[in-house]
Amino acid sequence: MLPIPALTTIHPQSVPFSPQPVGAGCQVFEGRPKLATWRQRVEAAVGEDLFQEAHEVILKAKDFPPADPTIKQKLMPWVLAMIR
Repeated sequence: MLPIPALTTIHPQSVPFSPQPVGAGCQVFEGRPKLATWRQRVEAAVGEDLFQEAHEVILKAKDFPPADPTIKQKLMPWVLAMIR
């Protein structure tokens, strides 16, 4: 397994990336060759099995039913406070 400093050299700092759109089923790597190359380098560096294990929860997010709108409204202030 690679140490954390080694992983930081794999990620292009000029390309901001969040895994949430991938978990929602968005094809964020299509049409973005630099981002797709970065993902391939990370997967090759850590190994396919570890890469899939690390992203398992995120990739399964699209399989969950949509949240109840009333729950969304109750959580919204908390989520907004976290991202500010």
